[in-house]
Amino acid sequence: MKIQSRIKPEDGKVRNITVFGETYAFTLDAQGRCVAEVFDEDAIECLLSHDDLYREVPTRASRVMDVAEDEEAVPRRATKKRAPETAKDEPEAPQEPVADVPAAEPVASTLEGQ
Repeated sequence: MKIQSRIKPEDGKVRNITVFGETYAFTLDAQGRCVAEVFDEDAIECLLSHDDLYREVPTRASRVMDVAEDEEAVPRRATKKRAPETAKDEPEAPQEPVADVPAAEPVASTLEGQ
């Protein structure tokens, strides 16, 4: 079982922990978590009993299963049956012709003649 130490190694590389005479090297994984593979059931139980310091690292498959179980637990709302919609060609709205707008007169500068 992969276990994560919530305490980062002081040297930034490895944190060695001895449990029941066996030393486990907690190293940083690709996600930056300090993890070690622990196979001894007693060591696993001992480490996880300190939930403020260690936790189990979920495997990808178990995360998928957890999500699937959560979705089953969420009650689904009943959806209303709607009549199927059909595409309709709507006539284009007639467009009004644009009226001719006279061109604007040039504005004389107020600074001229000063």
